[in-house]
Amino acid sequence: MEARRIVCIGLAMATLLASPATAQTPTRPSDSAAALLQRMIGSWRIETLPVAGGDRAVTGTRTFTAGIDSLNVRWDEVLRGGVYAEGYLGFDPASDRFHLVGLGTDPTARLTVLTGTLGEGGTTIHWSPALPDALTASGDPNAVASRMVVREGSILWMAADESWAFELVRQ
Repeated sequence: MEARRIVCIGLAMATLLASPATAQTPTRPSDSAAALLQRMIGSWRIETLPVAGGDRAVTGTRTFTAGIDSLNVRWDEVLRGGVYAEGYLGFDPASDRFHLVGLGTDPTARLTVLTGTLGEGGTTIHWSPALPDALTASGDPNAVASRMVVREGSILWMAADESWAFELVRQ
């Protein structure tokens, strides 16, 4: 009787441990993307990073809010000097790609359109311009290949050629 009880308990434990509900890591790209986007929700202080010497400077704030579902976020940004920007960032499970659209109120009112792929460990997005070169030739510093790394208390975003970088630090 005791052996049978031990076997039953063992089988129950094995069933619980093998259950998909106990899985700790996302298996689909959309699960990883949703987790990354949800970590971004909140208020962040924008700090430029010195790429060629100089000092770190706070240049504004960015607030990410939930979008229409777990695969989309919206942001509002207020920069030093009264410049305002806003945009959307989302993940498309059909193409396994991120899409970003942003527009600022600075004198050039640049439209930034990027597409990206999920990278290392589900914490990195590798971005590339989504518009033809003729449309990005306006000098938009964001319309270049770049990388965004989302960590627990910060988001690091830098150009692939390291010509610019900034960090968002959770407030």
